[in-house]
Amino acid sequence: MKDHASRDERPARPDERIELTIPSSPRHLSLVRVLARWLAEKARLPERDWGRVELAAVEATTNIIRHAYGGDPTKVIRILLREVEDGIEIEFLDDGKGAPPSSLVGRDPSELEPGGLGIHMMKTCMDDFHYETRPGSGSRLVLRKRRQEGTRARGPGGAP
Repeated sequence: MKDHASRDERPARPDERIELTIPSSPRHLSLVRVLARWLAEKARLPERDWGRVELAAVEATTNIIRHAYGGDPTKVIRILLREVEDGIEIEFLDDGKGAPPSSLVGRDPSELEPGGLGIHMMKTCMDDFHYETRPGSGSRLVLRKRRQEGTRARGPGGAP
C-alpha cells in the first residue's frame, strides 16, 4: 500500500528542478532510476508510465557512460529533472564525444542482439526525444513524458 500522506501534493513551480551530478559509472544507475520514478509519481503520470520513465532515464545514462565517455568513471553526467505543465522533462548533459543527431537512429528491434536498442527504447517510452551536440564538446538529450496518452517519441524530422 502506498503512503500518500507524506507525498507533496503541491504542483511544481516552473523554476523548480532537481539537478543531479553523478560520476560516469553504472554504480549510480539505481539513483537515476529512483529519481526518475519519483518525478513520474510526483507529476501524477499514469502508473503505467512510471517504469517507462525509469527505463528511458537509465538507458540515456547508460548511453552516456558507454558512448560519450567510453566507460571512463572519472567523467561526470549532469541530469536535470523537472515537472512541466503537461508532464515531466529530464535533461542529460555530458562533455563527452558528441555524435551527429542523424546517427542516432537506433537498431531495428527485430535485431535481438545485446546493445543498440537504447535509443529505440527511449523513443518508445517517452513522448519527446531531442538530442543535440553542444558547442565545444558534449551533448544534450531532453526526454519528455506527458500526462495524457501520447504518441511515441519523434526525433529529428519526425522519425521514430
